[in-house]
Amino acid sequence: IKNILEFFKIPVASQSQNFGLKTALFEGKNGKHILVVVNPNEEPQTAEIILKAGKNKKFSKALDLLAGKAYKINANSLIVSLPRKDGTIVEIS
Repeated sequence: IKNILEFFKIPVASQSQNFGLKTALFEGKNGKHILVVVNPNEEPQTAEIILKAGKNKKFSKALDLLAGKAYKINANSLIVSLPRKDGTIVEIS
């Protein structure tokens, strides 16, 4: 799928550096974004998630809406750890 997106010059808004975690980034109201992260595997997974929404978009805050946990964003990326067969929703601004 990545090759198809690159061929048609469709930007990938979020990308996990670990193929075990799947991500999707959606743009919401007031400049906020929603990141959905899913671990469909039988074992826990940890990955750096790179955020690529829009040119020169700088993110500074990330809050896990299910666990209430704040994530540190560094250079438009964050580290997410998920148990087996689990997922989360993160609000990013």
